[in-house]
Amino acid sequence: MILAGGSGRSTLYAVYDFFRRQAGVEYFWDGDVVPHRDRIELDGIDVSEKPHFQYRGLRYFAHRGLHRFQAEHWDLDDWKREIDWLLKKRFNLFMLRVGVDDLFQRAFPGEVSYPPTDGRDPDGVERSYDDRTSFWQLRYRGELRKAVLRYAFDRACSIRKTRAR
Repeated sequence: MILAGGSGRSTLYAVYDFFRRQAGVEYFWDGDVVPHRDRIELDGIDVSEKPHFQYRGLRYFAHRGLHRFQAEHWDLDDWKREIDWLLKKRFNLFMLRVGVDDLFQRAFPGEVSYPPTDGRDPDGVERSYDDRTSFWQLRYRGELRKAVLRYAFDRACSIRKTRAR
């Protein structure tokens, strides 16, 4: 038996698809369903596929209340689960949402400091919409972004940058 693809990622797609077709495995975000089989049929399998679309992914919306739809509140384990699920569903693109990032602090470390982690945000306005605090510390979000991207690239997920034309 040969399960192959044109890249590492498409080979993973082939493996996941084989188990879906031949063993009845279903892939869900909160856990896979792997039915018991005494045997997996290997005869007569000849599948060759090409994706209909170059990019396949999904967009996260800001639903409030269900952890699954609050990507800004996910930790690294949640993002790993998401990326693994995306591969099982043959997606090759994802929207990385960790909330506000520390881009300015990293770009201008001498001029832009991190907000305090144990006090009031200096830009906050008391008793207003802007008096809230961040769920994750700003520095953590930058580290989280790096770790998620590393995990995704290790699994050959695509992160596409749009170029101005």
